[in-house]
Amino acid sequence: MKPKNELISIIIPAYQAESTIAQTLSYLDEQDYQGEVETIVVNSSQDRTQQNIQKQFPHVKVIQLPQRAYTGEAKNIGLRHAQGQILAFIDSDCVPRKNWLSVIKKMHSKGHWIVGGSIGNLNPANIISKAEYLMELVQLSPGSRTRFVSLISTANCFFDQRIFDTHGLFPSIRKGVDMLFSYVLMKKGEKILFSPDMRIDHACSTSLKRFWKKQVYHGEYSIIARKQAGMPGSFLSRTPVFIPVLPWIRGFFILKHILLLDRKLIKDLVLSFPVFAAGILAWSLGCGKSMVK
Repeated sequence: MKPKNELISIIIPAYQAESTIAQTLSYLDEQDYQGEVETIVVNSSQDRTQQNIQKQFPHVKVIQLPQRAYTGEAKNIGLRHAQGQILAFIDSDCVPRKNWLSVIKKMHSKGHWIVGGSIGNLNPANIISKAEYLMELVQLSPGSRTRFVSLISTANCFFDQRIFDTHGLFPSIRKGVDMLFSYVLMKKGEKILFSPDMRIDHACSTSLKRFWKKQVYHGEYSIIARKQAGMPGSFLSRTPVFIPVLPWIRGFFILKHILLLDRKLIKDLVLSFPVFAAGILAWSLGCGKSMVK
């Protein structure tokens, strides 16, 4: 079916999301946008996510999968069912600001086909949450400026349907989808805009164990994605001798982003530094695992 130009399709991948998805969908229902919207949840949970959505949000389309689907695969399934020309993505543990869809429509009307939005922290008082935010989302701070970028988060973005028609779907990889897909689009000459006004807030980890595990995965798949696409830094995958300096490299780039984009985050870096340093080590451990395979 041909996409409807005035329709925005919102695609949400969900896994074990019964405790968070209702909040996400409630905030979507409270948007100030008056145009036509469809919401699609691609659910690979084995909890009560599907039942809760069908009971509380009967207008939401749920695609129930029989087994776990990682984020790229889940988003691609949603894309195949979407009818809109504008395809917006948000994660099941995030909440959008009230004007999220209005900003998306405004950006698209100005001719932007790929836009990533800013991401705030839903747990700003928690030390572990502060550290995770700095490790994963510092480049997407709402306090930074509108600019063209080389990386956006698929937890908060939109695309014109023609981007997927031209360049294909998201890559199938456990972690690193954002980095890999953004790189592919940049390499093919597409411009990617970052808009701080297109804001959501993300529930960063408050568990040290979960935080550590996530950083190991991010480090591991950072190298895997670079290997797969031949991205800058892919030479590291062939030179394990660099493993001891990885924490310093990672720390340098995060500090650089803080200083250039949002200096208010320096306070969070100081407050969360022991946990942040542990995260740097976990990420480096994950990189090292991929480099020596």
